[in-house]
Amino acid sequence: MMKRNQRRTPPLFTLFSRWMMGLTAKNKKHKPASWRNYGMNPQLQALVTVMAALLLAGVLFSGALLLEYTNHADLLDKGKQLMKEGKVAWAADNFRKIIQQDAAHYEAHLRLGQVLLELGELEQAEHEFETAMAIKLNIPPQSRTAQQDALVSIASAKLSMIKKHWQEAEKTLMLAYEHQSNNLELKEALWVLYQQWGQDAFEQKHLDEAIIQWGHALDFVGRYKQEEETQAWLAKGLQQSYQVLEDRKASPKERLAFIDSALRKYYSYKLLLAKATIYEHEVKDAAQALAAYRQAYQAQPQVVGLKLLEQLDGAMAQAQLAGQTRLSHQLEAEAARVKRLLKQHQSAGTLISVGIQSVQRTAEDAQTTEWEPKVVLVLRNQSGVRVPYLKLKMVLSSNNQLLCSFTQEVFPPLQAGEVRQLVLLPKQRYLMHKLHEGTLQAEVLFTLDEEDPVTWVSKDKKTVTLFPPAQWLNQWFPWELHKKQPAKKKPEESPASSLPVSIGSVPNA
Repeated sequence: MMKRNQRRTPPLFTLFSRWMMGLTAKNKKHKPASWRNYGMNPQLQALVTVMAALLLAGVLFSGALLLEYTNHADLLDKGKQLMKEGKVAWAADNFRKIIQQDAAHYEAHLRLGQVLLELGELEQAEHEFETAMAIKLNIPPQSRTAQQDALVSIASAKLSMIKKHWQEAEKTLMLAYEHQSNNLELKEALWVLYQQWGQDAFEQKHLDEAIIQWGHALDFVGRYKQEEETQAWLAKGLQQSYQVLEDRKASPKERLAFIDSALRKYYSYKLLLAKATIYEHEVKDAAQALAAYRQAYQAQPQVVGLKLLEQLDGAMAQAQLAGQTRLSHQLEAEAARVKRLLKQHQSAGTLISVGIQSVQRTAEDAQTTEWEPKVVLVLRNQSGVRVPYLKLKMVLSSNNQLLCSFTQEVFPPLQAGEVRQLVLLPKQRYLMHKLHEGTLQAEVLFTLDEEDPVTWVSKDKKTVTLFPPAQWLNQWFPWELHKKQPAKKKPEESPASSLPVSIGSVPNA
């Protein structure tokens, strides 16, 4: 009985070795029933069986390695995508999973170090970068890709930046950038270097150095948000540098030279107004003052318009006294255009429409029931003029309890007659129970004022149910949902159950 069972179910390795023998059998017409058909002795039969077992084990092991590599690649791609979305804590979890499976995966160490650096955990970030650098020494150069070499250079530069060795970090990144100028991660790393270098110099009151480094940062800007951040710091540095000149009572010539140099780095109507004021009150050059006011008006008509009208009125009076009738008419026509444009801008606030198209949740974790709001707005400019400055404010609440409030400047400026869709993300995540009965209230406000104090105008409100009650109960209390749902009756058993019952009526007993 036992022999019959063994004949029916031979071992896996034996079947595999028989298959291999069948490939080389001389007589292929007859199916071999035993090893004797092949004319082999028992020692050779055992050797072939062992070889078949090793070959099968190698195939299985290779498949396991391929699966593990695929999992690592998926985790790495997912982590990088989460970093782009700003979800650095979630990205760190993906990189840690790779390191748990493969401690020598140096790209995972590099990415984890970058994430920890963004989270402010400098000591742990430094440890990850040092680990990655140590792993690199054991990898032959021919086995590394150009992308991986760039990551090593970024890691080395990050180590130097943590220690505030700015020049050493610059040398490392520039050497890599010369060979890979199209590498976006190297470009972004250079922007981060110069941005942080400038901020460090600014905090040390080295304003000239800070301005130089922020100028370098603008050369490596890859996204608008980076440009906006750098320009804001640059404007702050230039403003403080000019304030230093005023505090030490620098000559008008020195201040004008600084303003001309600063305008080449950052074109600001505030600097143009300062230039116009120097010409008007100190140099006493009315023509140069009027030219500076005109430049400032082109940059910010709403703020400079009234001041320009004053200058035009004074210039018209001087032209009339000098008998320059043609110049007087030209100045009068220019003043009329400025007045019309100012009138249009004053009514622009009532002719700009900002509506909430939808409020959604972008992501949800089934384990923690976390969610992130996403607000889609539609902007319409029906004022007939270009709006150079428009800032939006989004307020999210539930049951009159504030969840978050954030602002965003509209860029590029809204053109006359333009209709634009805008997506706002607060970059914050909330638990589902923060919403009262699953509802969220969204309110959008806007302002045209760039100067303080800002006057916010409410434009639209919307209430949405992100989590219906049934879904909320199903995720938090599935057993309660099962209790609350009544059993459905078949139509043939109670045909009257489908009839509507009016409010306030009492059904028959």
